[in-house]
Amino acid sequence: MKRVYLIITLLLLTGCSKTLSPITAYTIDPSMHESKYSSVCKGKTLRVGKVFTSQNLMLKQMKYASNDYKQFSYTESKWANIPSKAISRALLRSIRDAKIFDSVSSYRSHTRDDLLLETNVYNFMQYYSEKEKKSYVDVTFSLSLVDTQKAKTLHSVVIKREVESKTLDAEGGVIALNEALESVLEETNRWLSESCK
Repeated sequence: MKRVYLIITLLLLTGCSKTLSPITAYTIDPSMHESKYSSVCKGKTLRVGKVFTSQNLMLKQMKYASNDYKQFSYTESKWANIPSKAISRALLRSIRDAKIFDSVSSYRSHTRDDLLLETNVYNFMQYYSEKEKKSYVDVTFSLSLVDTQKAKTLHSVVIKREVESKTLDAEGGVIALNEALESVLEETNRWLSESCK
């Protein structure tokens, strides 16, 4: 009889325990397509400076906005890596792969390079319409190319991409963010190749 009570108690306790849904971790990893750029920057070296971002992109917590003023956090989704670091790595890899310069170094390098690329990420966010019937992402970079010998800014540009999310959830936002980032990185390489002329 004691065993019956024990089994019933265990079944009741098991039935009352709440199973938490797992948190899904997403990555920032834009797929880059190989593009041909003119070799006008050959003979020059570039250092990709530290990418400056908002505090939101220095955390693994995933945020979204309903409009320009209200931000919320996803409860069952997070970034696998800190976004600011992932964006920095993607930018460095993209410029290296483009082979526009003789060499491309990171901001941690101690080499003396001819040019410095300064980057500010103004926006990297998923937005929802007021009634949550639509969602899109906005990725906006501000870039400046600096002559390190003269300590002078040669060129500056703001590159902005908006991409509609195919699904109204975190996954749809991540896919759209990667797509928009890929487009911004391609435009950055095009701008860099033109800025050396």
